Amino acid sequence: MGKLSKHIVSKSNYLGSINLMGSKSISHRAAIASFLANKSCVISNFNFCDDTLVTIDVLKKLGGNFKLDYLNKTLTFINRDKVTKDEEEFSFQESASSLRMLLPLILTYFSKVKVKGSIRLLTRGFKGYDSLFKKNNIEVKLISDDDIEQGYMISGRINDQDLYLEDVDSSQYISGLLFLLCRFSENKILYIKDDYPSKDYIKLTFKVLNDFSFNLKKYDKMILRSYSVLYLNRYRIESDLSSLPYFAILGLIKGFIKVMDINIHSYQGDVRFLDLVMDNGGKMIFDKDGIIFLKSMMKGFTFSLDDNIDLGPILMVLGAFTIGKTIIKDVERLKNKESDRLENMIIELRKANVDISYINQEIVIEGKPTYQGNFAFSSHDDHRIAMALIIFIMLSEGEGTIDNISCINKSFPLFFNEIESLVSKDDREVFHE
Repeated sequence: MGKLSKHIVSKSNYLGSINLMGSKSISHRAAIASFLANKSCVISNFNFCDDTLVTIDVLKKLGGNFKLDYLNKTLTFINRDKVTKDEEEFSFQESASSLRMLLPLILTYFSKVKVKGSIRLLTRGFKGYDSLFKKNNIEVKLISDDDIEQGYMISGRINDQDLYLEDVDSSQYISGLLFLLCRFSENKILYIKDDYPSKDYIKLTFKVLNDFSFNLKKYDKMILRSYSVLYLNRYRIESDLSSLPYFAILGLIKGFIKVMDINIHSYQGDVRFLDLVMDNGGKMIFDKDGIIFLKSMMKGFTFSLDDNIDLGPILMVLGAFTIGKTIIKDVERLKNKESDRLENMIIELRKANVDISYINQEIVIEGKPTYQGNFAFSSHDDHRIAMALIIFIMLSEGEGTIDNISCINKSFPLFFNEIESLVSKDDREVFHE
């Protein structure tokens, strides 16, 4: 799919039910855990998006054999072959999760690795592994630097050892070391500090690995992997709660929308969105098979992105349509995502005359009930910005166009299928490619 634009005409209301895709975060982790366990396993409700396909491609080069069933959303791990080569090349495209969670594992299989990816991805880099690389005498050399793709040659191997975590700016490094711990022999230890970002993602990694019987236990500031003989042969990915707000907000502002199959006890940190809704005037009905979001008079809110950084763009949209002042805290890490989400969301929302400011490292929004206009938005090639701005147009009293929507395939390839299911058959023509 090329860099398509999308024209959208807003409607007075939206009705229907939504089936979210499986969690992208859990899909990554379950694929890696099944590979490490090296036991046949069927993983259902798998999210086959651009990012998880990168993870599967990497695991295949490490000897993993998988069957991909896109129609039934099933990934089957079959077995793991022995790797006989000493060198390999990996393309991570735009997937920071794949790069950071798998790089240490890769370096236990190969002594020379060429790592490729987009300029944006490799500029964000993998500096959180500097101390690990230094301890194992691993050298990193820049080998290409053009306008599209960047590359590094990494030489050296990581040996079976206890692991020590220095200060890092992403939970993905800690997850990478947890996967590495499960690659090593039993009774190895990962020593960590208490202060690290996005703790919920670490809990998620911990849970998935223990679901696959790796028997990780945390004692104060260390994590021990001990022996286990149990293993799974079936595993189901729960719904992606980072995608929940896009559809919930449509219901809360303009409709009656039921989102199916939500685990309110999930380890996914984005489940906190439900608390935000309840605390600020949002109406919800918890049904046996989902949650119904009803049209509400939501008020401005205060929310920290410290453990929920991916919610940043869509919460800015919600703040624009609530009554009163919204303050979104701990936003600095938005600058280092697929794009500078902090700057780019401010730029785009100001095109629609949203009263949004960046003050003292916080986003401040003075919301109002609606916005009118013929909007022309840019996605900045960022999937979460693209989805958030599409929801903005649908909530407004106007219409608009957004460019480069193909980036949505990074996390939610079926996004437009679900969006179009919320309007009547006659209304589907308002979406134009």
